[in-house]
Amino acid sequence: MSTLIQLATPPPASCCWIVQCGTGTNSTCRICSSNTASGNYSTVFGKSNTASGTITFVGGGCCNLAQGYSSTIGGGICNNVCNVISGCLALGAVVVGGVGNNTSCGTWSLASCAFTAAPAIVNAGQFSFIGGGFQNQATGTYSTVGGGIINRATGSISTIGGGCNNFASNSFATIGGGCTNTASGLYATVSGGQSNTASALYSSISGGSSNTSSGARSTIGGGQSNTASSYASTVSGGNSNTASANRSTVSGGYFNTASSYASTVSGGLSNTASGLRSTISGGQKNLAQAFGGFIGGGNCNNACNVTSGCLAFGAVVVGGVGNNTTGGTWSLASCCFTVAPTICNAGQYSFVGGGFQNIATGSTSSISGGFNNIASSTCAFIGSGKSNTSAGASSAIVAGQSNTASGNYSFVGGGFGNSSTGYISSIQGGQSNISSNCWATISGGYRNTSNGFLSTISGGCKNLVSGIAGFIGGGNCNNICNTNGCLAYGAVVVGGVGNNTTGGTWSLATCSFTVAPTICNTWAFSSIGGGFQNMVTSQGGTVSGGYCNTSGFLAIVGGGFNNTSTGNHSNISGGCRNTNSAQFSTIGGGTRNSITQSYGTITGGSFNTVTASGGTASGYYNTSSGYYATAMGRKNIASGCESTVSGYCNVASANCSSVWGGKFNTASGTYSAIVGGRCNSTNSLYATMIVGANITANRNCTTFVNNLSIMNIPTSSAGLPSKAIWSNAGVLTIVP
Repeated sequence: MSTLIQLATPPPASCCWIVQCGTGTNSTCRICSSNTASGNYSTVFGKSNTASGTITFVGGGCCNLAQGYSSTIGGGICNNVCNVISGCLALGAVVVGGVGNNTSCGTWSLASCAFTAAPAIVNAGQFSFIGGGFQNQATGTYSTVGGGIINRATGSISTIGGGCNNFASNSFATIGGGCTNTASGLYATVSGGQSNTASALYSSISGGSSNTSSGARSTIGGGQSNTASSYASTVSGGNSNTASANRSTVSGGYFNTASSYASTVSGGLSNTASGLRSTISGGQKNLAQAFGGFIGGGNCNNACNVTSGCLAFGAVVVGGVGNNTTGGTWSLASCCFTVAPTICNAGQYSFVGGGFQNIATGSTSSISGGFNNIASSTCAFIGSGKSNTSAGASSAIVAGQSNTASGNYSFVGGGFGNSSTGYISSIQGGQSNISSNCWATISGGYRNTSNGFLSTISGGCKNLVSGIAGFIGGGNCNNICNTNGCLAYGAVVVGGVGNNTTGGTWSLATCSFTVAPTICNTWAFSSIGGGFQNMVTSQGGTVSGGYCNTSGFLAIVGGGFNNTSTGNHSNISGGCRNTNSAQFSTIGGGTRNSITQSYGTITGGSFNTVTASGGTASGYYNTSSGYYATAMGRKNIASGCESTVSGYCNVASANCSSVWGGKFNTASGTYSAIVGGRCNSTNSLYATMIVGANITANRNCTTFVNNLSIMNIPTSSAGLPSKAIWSNAGVLTIVP
């Protein structure tokens, strides 16, 4: 059993002892070193150290002071473990080494390795720990400073690993290292870096410079001058980024802001996600204010609504420049707006894929790309192109420039300056076409207008359809119009120039009308195949082609020039300047033929005329003026009913009379006939017949001849019928 001996006086200088009893009960100190062990059970080594607290220990060093109960200083210079109120309040505090720990101020001289002006002692926290360094302070209970310079751990169970001028001021706050960092929030953490501040509950900064994590559970990964100021907000890195709303995130970049709940900016420059759950992936100066809005990248794109972000819910801009903006001045040299554009409201669930200053303001509207396109109605779509406007509900423009689809469900495939304004109207392409009525369609061409219900123009130039279900296949300046679209229902012009128009001046040099023609009314179910300025003046008429032909009710003109078939069900197959004004009549061709009564027929020739029902004519300058009369040859007249004439300048003027040839003959008796010859006349006698020349009949039922030769006459009456003629030895005899 050891015996402790307390010396009454210190041993002499020549003594070889190492330790001596201190002034405290059972205390011990290094001899001849100006140490003081005044605390009970205290131990001091080193030089000029003081252990004034109960069960304190100073292991070495110089000018150290351990006043706290059960406190420890391992060594170093001017370290302190004290509490000015009571050593119990510094219970268990430890300083392993270093200089001036748990002190502040004073003047430290590197030359003399000593304080030339004494520092002020700082209260150490219970169970605090300082591993070393210079003037570090661990004033909070269970606080820890691993080392470094002028670090302060003032919060309970706060920790500073090292670094310079770091400050952990709240319970469980942690600073790993770095310089001038502050962890002032409960459970706050700063891993390193410079001038970072984590000031809220569970806030965290991994590194970087001048970052501030001031929202509860907010996080900053690194970078410079970043701010995470709201609950669970995150800034992963970058420079001058701000996540200022609950659960907002900025992953990186420069001057980005996520200012609404769960908003995200992944990177880029000067982007702002201010809408609830909005996202910006990158780019520059983009703004997502829409609830759930998304911007992938690009420059100065916007997903916003000035009234409420809810009105732009789910709006998307993938990329491009200045989308959902208008105006401003864009500089190609600097790749930026030198004059800021005006922000436009984005529609709910709208989509812009890219391009320049495209605007999707309609709900669920879409623009894939292009330049200055506008989709302003519900479900409107633009694929690409320039300055297109899709303004009707569910309207669509695929491509092209300056096109407009303003009718609901309207469509423009492409081209330039086309306008589809009718319900479910359609323009596939071309230039300056207008489709302005329900289900109206234009396939292409230039300056065509389809404004009739269910109307169609396949192509061509300056064609117009205003009739219901009208169709123009192509050509130039063709028209299907009437004062009421129903009156032109189902009319067709396949092609040609100026059909259903009249007048104007056509230039072959420019292939256009230099003086506009006058539009004529088109009638239902009419049809023109092609040609020039053909027209139909009544329902169901048809002109297949030709030049300046006219057709009436259910009438047909096959072709030719200046033919007019206006009689119901009349027909002119071709020719020139023929006129058919009677129903069910037909002109096969020729020139200047005319039918004025029904069921007439002129097969061809010129200057023929049928003026009675059922008449027929052909040849030259013939006239059929009797019912069902037939005139053939040249300059003949068939004026009797069912009369027939041919030859030259003959006349069949009586009913059922006939002239079969010859010249200057006249059959004026009923059932009379002239077989041929010249200058004969039946003289209005019944059933007479003339064969010969210069004969004038003088009795009914008689045949007149100039001369009669009977060849191969029978020489016997045997077998001959009654009234037959036979030669009886050279004498003509009639069988009784």
